[in-house]
Amino acid sequence: MQESELIEFCRKPRTKEVLARQFGFDEKHPAYFVKNYIIPLIEEGRLKYTIPEKPRSKNQQIVVAE
Repeated sequence: MQESELIEFCRKPRTKEVLARQFGFDEKHPAYFVKNYIIPLIEEGRLKYTIPEKPRSKNQQIVVAE
């Protein structure tokens, strides 16, 4: 998987389950995908949470940081 594909897919806010499914990971248990792909991009400032004050919210989505 290319980071650029992931970032482009996140132009529209997406849940971690949708992201995991799109990139071939288990959507019911997306922790591995989030830890290894999403969190590093959030830390780099390339992606962000839609609800940053509640990262574990059931309504949380991930979107491109602009």
